[in-house]
Amino acid sequence: MIQNSYHRPRLSSIEAILLLLQCKPEDPLNPDHTFTWGYVSQAVGIAESIGLHLDSSDWAIPSWEKNLRKRLAWALYMQDKWTSMAYGRPSHVHCDDWDLPPMHLHDFDDIVENTKTQGNTYEDAGKLQFVQMTQLTQILGEVQATFYTKKTSTVQDTTLLYQRAIPFIQRLNEWYANLPADVHMDVKYQRQLNPHGNKSHLKTNSA
Repeated sequence: MIQNSYHRPRLSSIEAILLLLQCKPEDPLNPDHTFTWGYVSQAVGIAESIGLHLDSSDWAIPSWEKNLRKRLAWALYMQDKWTSMAYGRPSHVHCDDWDLPPMHLHDFDDIVENTKTQGNTYEDAGKLQFVQMTQLTQILGEVQATFYTKKTSTVQDTTLLYQRAIPFIQRLNEWYANLPADVHMDVKYQRQLNPHGNKSHLKTNSA
């Protein structure tokens, strides 16, 4: 069905590919990198065909669609950058061509809360995590462009590389220092993976 949607791509096409990419490989010891990276590449191509790489803030479309487009654009940006880094492949998303405004919590305002989980701290933390991950991924994108392209990776002078890395180290330290308490690694949330279940959602500190 994803292949058929290429002829008339929609936002749901990107959603479907992103969901598919989150599935665990059938054989974890022999992951099919070509399959995964190929789908990331196709998703980027579809996204650019429907203008996901553009800022839609001033477009004459409903606010919910603006928010959805923004979330999907950032989700695909993150998928491309982290998959690229994990697989050692050149990123297909270039920051100069992807005009994405920063993510904010109000970009989730169009999402209708589940009445059974309304006020759930886990869902609130999930939004915070998404916003913080976009910021971290921006740093990753710049790190890749500075150290991991074919041309920049030819530099092997340790002193020069360290000097180039200092600004990124400082930015990472600042990013970590500004993390909201609800998304720290020492906080765990009881997640309800089954939408028909009736488990409680409590925030607990890990042992």
